[in-house]
Amino acid sequence: MLQLITGGSGCGKTRYTRQQLCSLAAEGKSPVLIVPEQYSFESERAMLSMLGAKDARRVRVYSFTRLAEDVARKAGGSAGRRLDDCGRVAAMGLVLSQLSGELSYYKGKRSSHFIEHLLDAVKEFKLCALEPQELYRAANAAGGRLREKLTELALIYGAYNAITAQTAPVKGEGIYDRLLSGGLYDRLPGQASLDPMDDLDRLYDQLGEIRFFDGATVYIDSFRGYTGQELRVLSRIMQQAELCAVTVCLERSGSTADEGSGLFATAIRTAGQLRAVAEECGCRLLPEVTLAKRHRFASEPLEMLESSLFRREDDRLTYDGSTDAVTLYEASDRYDELEFCARECRRLVREEGYRCRDIAIIARSEDTYASIAADALAQQRLPCFADLRVDASGSALMRFVLAALEAADGGLRTADMLRCVKTGMIDGIDATDIAELENYCFIWNVPKGGWEQPFEQHPDGMGARSTEDTDARLERINAARERLCSLILPLRAALRSERAADMCAAVYELVDASGTAQCLERLSEGLSATAAAELPQLWDLLISVLEQLCAILGDSTCRADEFIAYINLMIKRADVGHIPHGLDEITFGGADRLRVNAPRAVFVVGALEGEFPAVPGSAGVFTDEERRRLRDELGVQVAQTADTKLLEERLLVYNALSAASERLYITWPAVGGERTGRSEFIDEVTACVPGCTQLSHDDMPDAHSVGSAEAAFELYARSLGSGDEISASLGAALSERPDWTDRVRAVEEAHRGDLPAPLGQEGARQLFGSDMQLSASRAETYHQCRYRFFCRYGLDLQPRRRAELDGMEYGTVAHYVLEHIFRETSDFAALAADAQNVAERISALIERYLAEQLGGEQGKTAGFLYRLRAMRGSLTALVLNLAAELSGSDFTPVSYELRIGENAPVKPRVVEGSGELKGHLVGSIDRVDRCEIGGREYLRVIDYKTGRKVFRLSDVLAGLNMQMIIYLSELCASSEDAQPAGLLYCPAFSGCADGGRITSEEIIASERDKALRRKGVIIEQTEHLPADRPAEDTDLPVSRAMEQSLGGRFIPVTLLRSGKTAGMLSSQARSSVVSSEQFELIGRYVRRTLGKMLDTVDSGQLPPDPADTGFAMCESCDYYPVCRYAGEVRPLEKCDTAGALEIMTAILDEGGEQQ
Repeated sequence: MLQLITGGSGCGKTRYTRQQLCSLAAEGKSPVLIVPEQYSFESERAMLSMLGAKDARRVRVYSFTRLAEDVARKAGGSAGRRLDDCGRVAAMGLVLSQLSGELSYYKGKRSSHFIEHLLDAVKEFKLCALEPQELYRAANAAGGRLREKLTELALIYGAYNAITAQTAPVKGEGIYDRLLSGGLYDRLPGQASLDPMDDLDRLYDQLGEIRFFDGATVYIDSFRGYTGQELRVLSRIMQQAELCAVTVCLERSGSTADEGSGLFATAIRTAGQLRAVAEECGCRLLPEVTLAKRHRFASEPLEMLESSLFRREDDRLTYDGSTDAVTLYEASDRYDELEFCARECRRLVREEGYRCRDIAIIARSEDTYASIAADALAQQRLPCFADLRVDASGSALMRFVLAALEAADGGLRTADMLRCVKTGMIDGIDATDIAELENYCFIWNVPKGGWEQPFEQHPDGMGARSTEDTDARLERINAARERLCSLILPLRAALRSERAADMCAAVYELVDASGTAQCLERLSEGLSATAAAELPQLWDLLISVLEQLCAILGDSTCRADEFIAYINLMIKRADVGHIPHGLDEITFGGADRLRVNAPRAVFVVGALEGEFPAVPGSAGVFTDEERRRLRDELGVQVAQTADTKLLEERLLVYNALSAASERLYITWPAVGGERTGRSEFIDEVTACVPGCTQLSHDDMPDAHSVGSAEAAFELYARSLGSGDEISASLGAALSERPDWTDRVRAVEEAHRGDLPAPLGQEGARQLFGSDMQLSASRAETYHQCRYRFFCRYGLDLQPRRRAELDGMEYGTVAHYVLEHIFRETSDFAALAADAQNVAERISALIERYLAEQLGGEQGKTAGFLYRLRAMRGSLTALVLNLAAELSGSDFTPVSYELRIGENAPVKPRVVEGSGELKGHLVGSIDRVDRCEIGGREYLRVIDYKTGRKVFRLSDVLAGLNMQMIIYLSELCASSEDAQPAGLLYCPAFSGCADGGRITSEEIIASERDKALRRKGVIIEQTEHLPADRPAEDTDLPVSRAMEQSLGGRFIPVTLLRSGKTAGMLSSQARSSVVSSEQFELIGRYVRRTLGKMLDTVDSGQLPPDPADTGFAMCESCDYYPVCRYAGEVRPLEKCDTAGALEIMTAILDEGGEQQ
C-alpha cells in the first residue's frame, strides 16, 4: 500500500514519520526508514534520542546507497572491483578508442572535456533508468541530426556498459548486434567492474529475488524528488511492503493551483509519479495524511513568511510590527557577508544560549563560500562542519605524479622537472637541495636535454671562483639531479612502450622508489588533524586510480599523451572528504545538498540575482528542444528541461527560507555599489515582513560584538584611520595582550606607511662588526639607497643572475680580452695597424675564456655561444682604438686588474668616522698607466664600462661616482712622489654606426671614435691650467701627454680651433680638467663622505632613501618587495664642476673631515 504524507515546510512531516516509527518499534515491530544519504546520521541520532538504545535498534535507517549494499550482501553478486569517477574516465577513454571507426557525429573527439561530457550523459541515462536499446530505438524513430546523435550516444552507452559490466549481447537488438559485429566483445577487459551508478538497477533485480520488504512498514522521508532508478526501487517496495508511506513537501495535494508553474509544481509532479508507480504495480492507495499546522516555527514572522513565499496574491500574509526574527544584511563583499554571519553566530552562542549545532549557513554556490565561511568562523573560534569534498588534484602527491609524467613525456623539460621536485615528494631531496637545484637551473638555463648530463658549471654563475664550499654545493646539486633522473627515466621508457599496463606499473614504481609514503608521513606532522587525515586518502586514491586504469586498459595500446590525459582527468574528478570532528558544530552546505533538522537560526548567504536561485546551466548532450521531443514525442524520459529546473530552484529557495525555527538571516554582497543585484525573493520577504531588521556594511559593529582576539584584530585593522572610539578601544585592548602586540604595531606601521624599523646600533654591530670591507660598489649602493645596502651587504641577500651575456658579463669578457691583449703587446702602433691579427687574437681569447672560465660549450645554448663569439667585432674596434691612443700617448700601461686591499699590491689607508666602525678599502683597478713629465711620475687609472657612463662631479656630492677618485687617491698615496694624472672611463663597446650604402668609412670611423671617447677627469698643475685664456704650448702638459693634438678624439679635452675662442678649452674640457689642489679637495671630500657612511652604518640607521638617479630605482630594485617604500626620492644636486667644488669647499670648511 502507498500512503502520501503531505504538508508545507515546517508542518511536521519528519516529526510525524518519526512518531509513527516509534509507535511501531514500541509494539516490537521493525519498521524501515529511508532518507537521503546526507540525512541518515541525523535520522539515526533522532531515533536513538526518541527510543533509547534498545528500541532504536528496531528501526532500520537506510539511504538508497546503504540499502543497495545491505540487499547485495544478502542476495550475493556484490563482490568485484568497483568503479568510481576516476575509473569511469578510463572506461570512456577505452570506449572512444574502440569505437573510433564507428562514429561520425562525434568523430575525432577525444579531449578530456569531451570525455567528461559523455560521462555526464551516461550518468543522466542511468539515473533516468534508460537502457542503450531505448536510445537506439528512439534514434530509428527520430530524424535528422537527432537521429545521428542518438544512434552514436546509444553505441557509446552500450559500449560503456559492455566494458564496465561486460553485459552479454542481446540477440535481435540492433545496437548489440552492431557492437558485436564491430568486434567490441572480443576486446573487453579481463574482469568486469561494478559501477555504483548501476547499484539501484541491481537492487531492483535483487529485490525481485529475495523480497527484502515482505510485510514491512516503510517510511520514506525528506526527498525532494526521485530519479528513474529510485522510482523503480520504490515500485518493488510498494509491491512487497505492508505499507509504504512517503512524505512530499506539498500543500493542498488535490488543488490544481500550483500545477504548471506554482511553488509546488515539482512536488505535484513527484506525487503524481508515486501514484503512477503504485498504480502500475497494482499497489493500493491509502488516503493521504495532510499536515497543516506549522510545528516548526517558534516565531510568528517566520511562520507567516513560510505561508506567503511565492504564493498567490490572495494567499499572502503580512506581519505588522518590527522584528529581529528576520534580518537582511547588505555586505560590501562576500568576505564581509561571512564575517557578519560569524559575528552574529558568536553573539547567539554567547548571549542567547544557542548551541553551534542550532545554526546552519546555507549557500547556493557552496564552492564560492566554503573557504570564506571556514575562515570567518575560525576567526570567531566557532567550530564548523562543511559537507564538502576537497579537490585531490591540488595535493602535493598528485602534483608530483602529474609533473613526473609531463617531464617524462616532454623530454625532461626543466620546468616539469622542477615542478616535480618542488612538490617535496622525493625522499632524500630536502628543501636546501631543491633551492640549490632551482637556482642552478635558473642561472644556467638548463635545456631540455641537459638533465641527463652532469651539471658542471659554477653554481653561482659565470666568472665565480670555485671553492671547497661551491664544489660541495655542486656535488649536492648533481646528487639531486641524479636522484630525480633515476625516477623519471624509467617512467619515460614505460611511456614509450605504449602499453597501458606498463605505464601504470611505472607510475607505481615512481611513487614507491621516490619514497612518497615517508614524505607524506613527515608532512602530516605539521598539519591540522583535518589536513593530516586527507593524506592517507590521497595515497589510497592514487593506488585506486592506477588499479582501475590498469584493469580497464590492461594490455591495450595507449599513447603517452592519452595515458597522461586519462590520469590527469581521473585525478581531477577525484576528491577526498572529511567527517565531523564534534557533535556541536555549525553546519554549512549548499541548498541543493544540505539537509538540516529544524535549526533555530539559519543564515542564507549569496542572495544575488542569478546565483540564488541559480540560473540552470548547460543542458548536457541535448538541447531543451531535443529534450522536449524525446519526452513528448519519442517517450524517452531524459532529465527535465531548463524551465522545470527553474521551478526546482525556486523550491530550494523556499526550503532554505523556511528551515529556521527562530531566526532567519539573509545576506548578499553589494554589486557595483547598488542594490539592484540582490535576489528577487528579498522583495517577497520585505513584503511579508516589512518590519524586519535591515542592516548594511556601513553599520560598523560595536566592540562588544567582537567575540575573539582574531576578530578584534581584523576589525581594528579595518577601522584604522577612522578616528572613532571602537578603533581606539580595540587597539588598546589588543596592545595589552603580549601575543598581539607585535601584530598591532605592524599593522599600525603599515597604515602609516612607516619605514622598516631601524636596525639599531647593536644589530648593526652584529652584522658589520667593528671592521668593514669598504669597496666602491658598496659605497655606491649605500648612497643610492641605504636600505638596499643593508639588504645586500648586511643580510647578504644577493639577487640571482642568469648566466647570459648581459652588460655585466660582457664587461667581464671585455676585461679578460683587453688585459691579455695589452699585457702581451708593447708595439701599440703595429697593433693598431693590423686589424686582421687583432680579430684573430680576440677570437682565440674568447675561446680560451669559454674553456677556462665558462666550462666550455657544454650546457650552453646555441644563442649564448653565438652572442659570445659575436663580441669579436666590437672588441676588435675597441682594441684598435685603444692601440691607436697608446701609440700616440706618452702614457704606458703598467698594471692590469691591480688589486687594492690590506694584502694586495696597493695598501690603502684605513677610513675612520667618529665612531668605532673602521673601513678597509678594497677594489680592483682595470688598468693603470704611467708617464714621466718634468721628472715627476704621473699615474692615471682607466675603468672599462659596458654601459653609457656619464661622469659628473656633482654626483660625488651625493656619494655617487666615487670609485675612480678613491682608486686614484689611494694609488698615489701608496706610491712615493706619484702625482695623479687623471681618471678615465673607457666604453667597452665599439659603438659602430649602422652605415648605409653611401656612408663613407671615414664617417663610420668618426662615429665610432665619438662613441669610444673617454669620460672623466684630467688633473693639471694650477700653473699649467689656463682659465679664461688661450692655452700656450707649455699649458696642459698632462693632457698633451695623453693626446698631443688635444683634438678630443680619445680624451675629454679639446682646444677650440677657430674664431675668437681659438686655443681655449671647450666647455666639456673645462668640466673635465681640474687642478691638483682641486683634486686633493675632492679626495678629502670623498674620505669625509666615507667616514659619514661608516658612522651611519654603525648606528644602524639604514632606512629606504632612494636617490633620484634619473631612472625608476625602486621599480628595478630587487629589494622593493621587502621595504615597500612609497615615499619621495632623494633629489641630487645638479651643478657644473665649479659649482660642485664650491659646495665641497664649504662643507669641508664648515664640518671638518674624517681621516
